[in-house]
Amino acid sequence: MHLMAETIEVIPEFVDLENGSVMNRIPTILVPDEAIEQEIFSRNDTFNESGEVIQPVAGTLVQVSAALYGELEMTLGGRATSFPISTFEPFNSKMGNVSLAVGYSEETKRAYSLVAFGQDFFVTQPFSIFDEEQQMDEPLTFKDLSIKRVVNDGTLQPDLRTPVYEFTYKKDGQRVTEELALTFREVEYLGEKENVSPEAVGWSPYQDDGPYIY
Repeated sequence: MHLMAETIEVIPEFVDLENGSVMNRIPTILVPDEAIEQEIFSRNDTFNESGEVIQPVAGTLVQVSAALYGELEMTLGGRATSFPISTFEPFNSKMGNVSLAVGYSEETKRAYSLVAFGQDFFVTQPFSIFDEEQQMDEPLTFKDLSIKRVVNDGTLQPDLRTPVYEFTYKKDGQRVTEELALTFREVEYLGEKENVSPEAVGWSPYQDDGPYIY
């Protein structure tokens, strides 16, 4: 699905330009201090997913500002995970920052992405890689996992892989280290004069009265 954008010559009088939401074209990434991390983790410090106990890993919280239009992809060891971390659209302007951390289950040795939007609670998703041959998600396990956050405050430039964590764990009897990175994929709006089908534009469940002016 693609969104369409159109140019207006005059901004309507009812549009409040003093109190609107500021939204940048590309997202920024911020490493919060320990107090902020503790406050966010304290909302529910044990996460249950299908009976598993998932603990957030201290020192893994990062926050990403909302971007105008695009997707935030994740790779682990150079392989794309099965799901993007977040999809950014203008409708998300009031959702606030995306908080991202890593959780771990000692029972299953699985690692989880913990994602929260604004003040919401974390949503958990196990790290998995899509198996092209089997056409299914392949859950990943990490024995004796340790995680080091390596990112600093900055911008996520489009199509540039930004290392965020180093995962070190035991694989085939050896300690290995893999890089977990985020990549922002910017999406262009369809223009007013482009010849596109209704299917290409698609439908979004976030429709409201608008307008959205940028």
